[in-house]
Amino acid sequence: MLIGIRFPVDLSEVGLPPVGLFGGVSVWRGSVGWQWDGDDPLLPIDLVAAPAAVEVAGWGVDHVVVTTPDLDATVTLLEAGGADLRRMGTARGRRAAFFLCGPVIEVVEVDQPDVLLWGLALETDQPLEYIAQTWTSVGWEVSGPHKAIQAGREILSIGPTNLAVMSRR
Repeated sequence: MLIGIRFPVDLSEVGLPPVGLFGGVSVWRGSVGWQWDGDDPLLPIDLVAAPAAVEVAGWGVDHVVVTTPDLDATVTLLEAGGADLRRMGTARGRRAAFFLCGPVIEVVEVDQPDVLLWGLALETDQPLEYIAQTWTSVGWEVSGPHKAIQAGREILSIGPTNLAVMSRR
């Protein structure tokens, strides 16, 4: 189970705790890394330990995006580490695999030399229009909410980061 994500975005700038517990997953600012309860997924992503976190009601981690130059090899490593492969398919026209590890891990094959923990998508019960207005008011570049790939959901992106916020399932 994925239980912690260190990501280079300071969520305290938009009124969230510096170390938040988003539906059972700790999220805090720093160079990219992740924390697992159980087997190490064996990918070249830093393993980290979360500091004490504050529960963030109405929020969760929907998914993380891992990019890889070799989808088959990455799938093999994640499965060997105990990750639950749910399906293979495509994401934005690229080969992809989807694992359930608490939040979803979306692994996308791209033309790059390394495996990277590339993106983080939070989910919230709050209206995305409110999030966009609030976060824009403190200087963040926020795209307006638009339809997500998943039917019935909306998403907004935070530029120039690889952070997104989605409506709940």
